[in-house]
Amino acid sequence: MTGDGVDLVVEDAVATITIRREARRNALGHRHFADLVRLLDCADRDDAVAVIVLTGAGDRAFCAGADISAGEAFFKNIGERQTTGLGDFLRRAHRLTKPLVGRINGHCYAGGVGLLAACDIAIAADDARFALPEIRLGLFPFVVLAGLRGKVAASFATELAVTGVPVSAERAALMGLINESVSRSDLDAAVGALAGTIATQPRRAMQSGLASLRPLDAAAFEAAIAQAEEQTLRLAAARS
Repeated sequence: MTGDGVDLVVEDAVATITIRREARRNALGHRHFADLVRLLDCADRDDAVAVIVLTGAGDRAFCAGADISAGEAFFKNIGERQTTGLGDFLRRAHRLTKPLVGRINGHCYAGGVGLLAACDIAIAADDARFALPEIRLGLFPFVVLAGLRGKVAASFATELAVTGVPVSAERAALMGLINESVSRSDLDAAVGALAGTIATQPRRAMQSGLASLRPLDAAAFEAAIAQAEEQTLRLAAARS
Protein backbone atom coordinates (compact mmCIF):
# COMPACT_ATOMS: atom_id res chain seq x y z
CA MET A 1 0.00 0.00 0.00
CA THR A 2 1.52 3.30 -1.08
CA GLY A 3 0.81 6.92 -0.27
CA ASP A 4 2.33 10.09 -1.71
CA GLY A 5 5.84 9.78 -0.35
CA VAL A 6 4.88 7.33 2.42
CA ASP A 7 4.35 3.60 2.10
CA LEU A 8 3.36 0.56 4.12
CA VAL A 9 4.67 -2.99 3.76
CA VAL A 10 3.52 -5.93 5.90
CA GLU A 11 5.75 -8.98 6.32
CA ASP A 12 5.76 -11.64 9.02
CA ALA A 13 3.38 -9.74 11.32
CA VAL A 14 5.52 -6.57 11.07
CA ALA A 15 4.09 -3.48 9.34
CA THR A 16 6.81 -1.09 8.20
CA ILE A 17 5.82 2.49 7.37
CA THR A 18 8.54 4.29 5.44
CA ILE A 19 8.78 7.98 4.61
CA ARG A 20 10.16 8.04 1.06
CA ARG A 21 11.19 11.64 0.46
CA GLU A 22 14.91 11.14 0.58
CA ALA A 23 15.66 14.14 -1.65
CA ARG A 24 13.89 16.34 0.93
CA ARG A 25 15.52 14.57 3.90
CA ASN A 26 12.16 12.90 4.45
CA ALA A 27 10.53 16.22 5.38
CA LEU A 28 6.73 16.18 5.37
CA GLY A 29 4.08 18.35 3.79
CA HIS A 30 0.51 18.44 5.11
CA ARG A 31 -0.53 15.59 2.81
CA HIS A 32 2.28 13.38 4.09
CA PHE A 33 1.19 13.78 7.70
CA ALA A 34 -2.30 12.76 6.55
CA ASP A 35 -0.83 9.71 4.81
CA LEU A 36 1.04 8.72 7.96
CA VAL A 37 -2.19 8.86 9.96
CA ARG A 38 -3.99 6.79 7.35
CA LEU A 39 -1.29 4.14 7.22
CA LEU A 40 -1.03 3.96 11.01
CA ASP A 41 -4.75 3.35 11.11
CA CYS A 42 -4.49 0.69 8.39
CA ALA A 43 -1.73 -1.18 10.22
CA ASP A 44 -3.52 -0.95 13.56
CA ARG A 45 -6.70 -2.44 12.10
CA ASP A 46 -4.91 -5.27 10.27
CA ASP A 47 -5.23 -8.49 12.28
CA ALA A 48 -2.12 -9.85 10.55
CA VAL A 49 0.01 -7.09 12.11
CA ALA A 50 1.49 -7.43 15.60
CA VAL A 51 3.98 -4.54 15.60
CA ILE A 52 4.50 -1.38 13.54
CA VAL A 53 7.91 0.02 12.55
CA LEU A 54 8.31 3.65 11.48
CA THR A 55 11.37 4.72 9.51
CA GLY A 56 12.70 6.92 6.74
CA ALA A 57 14.27 6.11 3.39
CA GLY A 58 18.03 6.29 2.90
CA ASP A 59 20.67 6.92 5.52
CA ARG A 60 20.77 10.73 5.80
CA ALA A 61 17.58 11.48 7.67
CA PHE A 62 14.78 9.79 9.54
CA CYS A 63 12.71 12.95 9.16
CA ALA A 64 13.67 16.62 8.97
CA GLY A 65 10.23 17.73 10.17
CA ALA A 66 7.81 19.82 8.15
CA ASP A 67 8.75 20.57 4.55
CA ILE A 68 8.85 24.38 4.52
CA SER A 69 10.17 24.66 0.96
CA ALA A 70 8.37 27.04 -1.36
CA GLY A 71 6.81 24.20 -3.34
CA GLU A 72 5.05 22.79 -0.30
CA ALA A 73 3.72 26.19 0.89
CA PHE A 74 3.50 24.75 4.40
CA PHE A 75 2.69 28.13 5.95
CA LYS A 76 0.08 29.16 3.36
CA ASN A 77 -3.23 29.82 5.11
CA ILE A 78 -1.88 28.03 8.18
CA GLY A 79 -3.85 30.31 10.47
CA GLU A 80 -7.05 28.81 9.01
CA ARG A 81 -6.04 25.21 9.71
CA GLN A 82 -7.33 23.17 12.63
CA THR A 83 -4.24 20.99 12.94
CA THR A 84 -0.52 21.09 12.29
CA GLY A 85 -0.60 17.56 10.84
CA LEU A 86 1.83 16.34 13.47
CA GLY A 87 -0.92 16.73 16.07
CA ASP A 88 -3.16 14.32 14.13
CA PHE A 89 -0.32 11.82 13.90
CA LEU A 90 0.33 12.00 17.65
CA ARG A 91 -3.35 11.59 18.44
CA ARG A 92 -3.64 8.44 16.31
CA ALA A 93 -0.39 7.00 17.62
CA HIS A 94 -1.58 7.48 21.19
CA ARG A 95 -4.57 5.22 20.42
CA LEU A 96 -2.53 2.43 18.81
CA THR A 97 -3.29 -1.07 20.06
CA LYS A 98 0.08 -2.32 18.80
CA PRO A 99 3.61 -1.19 19.70
CA LEU A 100 5.19 1.45 17.46
CA VAL A 101 8.93 0.96 17.00
CA GLY A 102 11.11 3.76 15.61
CA ARG A 103 13.91 2.74 13.24
CA ILE A 104 15.86 6.00 13.31
CA ASN A 105 17.96 5.67 10.20
CA GLY A 106 19.43 9.19 10.18
CA HIS A 107 19.07 12.72 11.48
CA CYS A 108 15.86 13.43 13.37
CA TYR A 109 14.95 17.11 13.48
CA ALA A 110 11.94 19.26 14.43
CA GLY A 111 8.73 17.39 13.61
CA GLY A 112 10.83 14.28 13.14
CA VAL A 113 11.38 14.35 16.89
CA GLY A 114 7.58 14.54 17.15
CA LEU A 115 7.28 11.32 15.16
CA LEU A 116 9.91 9.80 17.42
CA ALA A 117 7.96 10.92 20.49
CA ALA A 118 5.06 8.74 19.33
CA CYS A 119 7.22 5.61 19.26
CA ASP A 120 6.98 3.20 22.18
CA ILE A 121 10.55 2.01 21.58
CA ALA A 122 13.23 3.46 19.27
CA ILE A 123 16.61 2.30 18.03
CA ALA A 124 18.87 4.73 16.16
CA ALA A 125 21.96 4.57 14.02
CA ASP A 126 24.83 5.88 16.13
CA ASP A 127 25.65 8.65 13.66
CA ALA A 128 22.13 10.14 13.81
CA ARG A 129 21.64 13.58 15.31
CA PHE A 130 18.58 14.95 17.10
CA ALA A 131 17.47 18.57 17.29
CA LEU A 132 14.58 20.99 17.73
CA PRO A 133 15.77 23.95 15.61
CA GLU A 134 12.40 25.72 15.35
CA ILE A 135 13.52 28.57 17.62
CA ARG A 136 15.96 29.67 14.95
CA LEU A 137 13.05 30.19 12.55
CA GLY A 138 11.05 32.26 14.99
CA LEU A 139 8.87 29.26 15.87
CA PHE A 140 8.64 26.96 18.89
CA PRO A 141 8.10 23.17 19.01
CA PHE A 142 4.95 23.26 21.14
CA VAL A 143 3.43 20.13 19.58
CA VAL A 144 6.65 18.11 19.72
CA LEU A 145 7.07 19.03 23.38
CA ALA A 146 3.51 17.95 24.12
CA GLY A 147 4.30 14.60 22.53
CA LEU A 148 7.45 14.26 24.63
CA ARG A 149 5.67 15.06 27.90
CA GLY A 150 6.33 12.30 30.39
CA LYS A 151 8.94 10.67 28.16
CA VAL A 152 11.94 12.90 28.73
CA ALA A 153 12.86 15.10 31.66
CA ALA A 154 11.64 18.69 31.38
CA SER A 155 15.22 19.98 31.61
CA PHE A 156 16.25 17.96 28.54
CA ALA A 157 13.19 19.06 26.58
CA THR A 158 13.93 22.68 27.49
CA GLU A 159 17.55 22.35 26.40
CA LEU A 160 16.56 21.02 22.99
CA ALA A 161 13.81 23.61 22.48
CA VAL A 162 15.61 26.80 23.52
CA THR A 163 19.04 26.09 22.03
CA GLY A 164 18.20 24.34 18.76
CA VAL A 165 21.56 22.57 19.07
CA PRO A 166 21.76 18.96 17.78
CA VAL A 167 22.70 16.17 20.15
CA SER A 168 24.32 12.83 19.36
CA ALA A 169 22.54 9.48 19.40
CA GLU A 170 24.49 8.60 22.52
CA ARG A 171 23.18 11.71 24.31
CA ALA A 172 19.69 11.13 22.92
CA ALA A 173 19.71 7.74 24.63
CA LEU A 174 20.75 9.34 27.92
CA MET A 175 17.92 11.86 27.52
CA GLY A 176 15.41 9.09 26.93
CA LEU A 177 14.59 10.10 23.35
CA ILE A 178 15.69 6.66 22.13
CA ASN A 179 16.27 3.30 23.80
CA GLU A 180 19.66 2.61 22.25
CA SER A 181 22.00 3.48 19.41
CA VAL A 182 23.77 0.89 17.32
CA SER A 183 26.22 1.00 14.44
CA ARG A 184 24.56 1.70 11.13
CA SER A 185 25.51 -1.76 9.88
CA ASP A 186 23.66 -3.31 12.83
CA LEU A 187 20.52 -1.17 12.66
CA ASP A 188 18.37 -3.52 10.58
CA ALA A 189 19.34 -6.55 12.63
CA ALA A 190 18.62 -4.76 15.92
CA VAL A 191 15.23 -3.46 14.79
CA GLY A 192 14.36 -6.78 13.19
CA ALA A 193 15.20 -8.71 16.36
CA LEU A 194 13.16 -6.31 18.49
CA ALA A 195 10.14 -6.41 16.18
CA GLY A 196 10.39 -10.19 15.93
CA THR A 197 10.39 -10.57 19.71
CA ILE A 198 7.39 -8.27 20.11
CA ALA A 199 5.49 -10.10 17.38
CA THR A 200 5.64 -13.38 19.35
CA GLN A 201 3.98 -11.95 22.46
CA PRO A 202 0.29 -12.57 23.31
CA ARG A 203 -1.78 -9.96 21.47
CA ARG A 204 -4.49 -9.43 24.07
CA ALA A 205 -2.05 -8.81 26.89
CA MET A 206 -0.05 -6.47 24.66
CA GLN A 207 -3.11 -4.43 23.77
CA SER A 208 -4.25 -4.18 27.37
CA GLY A 209 -0.83 -3.21 28.64
CA LEU A 210 0.09 -0.54 26.11
CA ALA A 211 -2.48 1.98 27.29
CA SER A 212 -1.23 1.71 30.88
CA LEU A 213 2.35 2.35 29.77
CA ARG A 214 1.61 5.64 28.04
CA PRO A 215 2.51 8.56 30.32
CA LEU A 216 -0.76 10.50 29.85
CA ASP A 217 -4.32 9.20 29.66
CA ALA A 218 -6.36 9.91 26.53
CA ALA A 219 -8.12 13.01 27.86
CA ALA A 220 -4.96 14.63 29.22
CA PHE A 221 -3.06 13.85 26.03
CA GLU A 222 -5.79 15.29 23.80
CA ALA A 223 -5.87 18.45 25.89
CA ALA A 224 -2.09 18.86 25.74
CA ILE A 225 -1.98 18.40 21.96
CA ALA A 226 -4.91 20.76 21.40
CA GLN A 227 -3.29 23.52 23.44
CA ALA A 228 0.07 23.00 21.72
CA GLU A 229 -1.51 23.13 18.25
CA GLU A 230 -3.34 26.34 19.07
CA GLN A 231 -0.09 27.94 20.20
CA THR A 232 1.81 26.65 17.17
CA LEU A 233 -0.75 27.75 14.60
CA ARG A 234 -1.01 31.21 16.14
CA LEU A 235 2.76 31.69 16.11
CA ALA A 236 3.15 30.27 12.59
CA ALA A 237 0.38 32.50 11.25
CA ALA A 238 2.08 35.57 12.74
CA ARG A 239 5.37 34.52 11.15
CA SER A 240 3.86 33.99 7.70
